[in-house]
Amino acid sequence: MTPKLTRLSANLAVAAAIVCMGMLMQAETSVSDRDRAIILNNDGVKALNAGNFNLAIQRFEEALKVSPEYDLARENLAIVRREHGQSLDNESKMWELRREVFFGVTDHTSLGKLEMLIKLSGREPKSFEDRIALAQECLNKADYIGAYVECLEALKLRKNDARTRKSLAEIIHLLDKPGLASCVEIAKKKAAPFLDQPAEPDSYRLMPDNGTRQ
Repeated sequence: MTPKLTRLSANLAVAAAIVCMGMLMQAETSVSDRDRAIILNNDGVKALNAGNFNLAIQRFEEALKVSPEYDLARENLAIVRREHGQSLDNESKMWELRREVFFGVTDHTSLGKLEMLIKLSGREPKSFEDRIALAQECLNKADYIGAYVECLEALKLRKNDARTRKSLAEIIHLLDKPGLASCVEIAKKKAAPFLDQPAEPDSYRLMPDNGTRQ
């Protein structure tokens, strides 16, 4: 009698779902007919937690192909598609707002909206370190205008940081391309109050990539 109760308890434990980063993950088991679907679902949750939305979607879709009636994978797929869409939407809005700030189109209003979206992304717009991280992310995407805006905002928080000032000058140099002469002039004018100040010991250095897209 005892072995039967033990097996029943094990089966119930296998069927339980756990919550991981707002997503549901079902414990893997060799008992269920949906082993492969469960593993794929769990792989999807791990991919999501690592920030890989595309892989997460792929794994949840594969789980549903293996087991179309697997509601847990279906729910997770709906969640990740919704969250991924929101993330892409915010990134696109920040891209546009940084250009509005750069070119002076409703500057203060755009800057306020940008700061709000930065907060929604889990960053602190009044944090020097966070603005530097955002500038680096823009550089990694060859978004030099975005990197300039974020680097300039970082300098407003720590005006005489030598490395950041040097990085800002390098970003201005990256903007110096055919057809972007007006961008260089705007960048130099906005940066002048910061680049003309005495420097203090540096703390950060942004590393431009080799991208060329604006």
